[in-house]
Amino acid sequence: MNEFIAKDGNKYYIDLYDGKDITVYDSNMSRVGSVTLMHVNEDDWQLPSYFYLQHLELDRCKRLGIGTEIFRLHNEIFGEPITAASEFGPRMDDGSHLIDDGVPFVAKMREKGLICAESGDEEFMDEDY
Repeated sequence: MNEFIAKDGNKYYIDLYDGKDITVYDSNMSRVGSVTLMHVNEDDWQLPSYFYLQHLELDRCKRLGIGTEIFRLHNEIFGEPITAASEFGPRMDDGSHLIDDGVPFVAKMREKGLICAESGDEEFMDEDY
């Protein structure tokens, strides 16, 4: 678990587990958020592997820098690109389409280079990781 002091001055813990199921706890070890990523092509050495954002639930800890820290840590530890649905993409059967606060949050993470373009996009394929 990774300890993080958020913008509110409180201590939070980020459990990256296997890189796919990420959980955020407050100082009382109560769950306050989670992120789910799908590891794509992890068993196929012939294709580049990456993580795809499937679920983002950080409402109870938003605007505290925790989401940024999650993706920064993930990139540092796992070293593979993270992608997300397009801002204007279709509604996805798996629920991974961006809604509400997820749209500007993912845009901000893309600006910071923590989430890259969608898989298959030329920009994604040109990223250096």
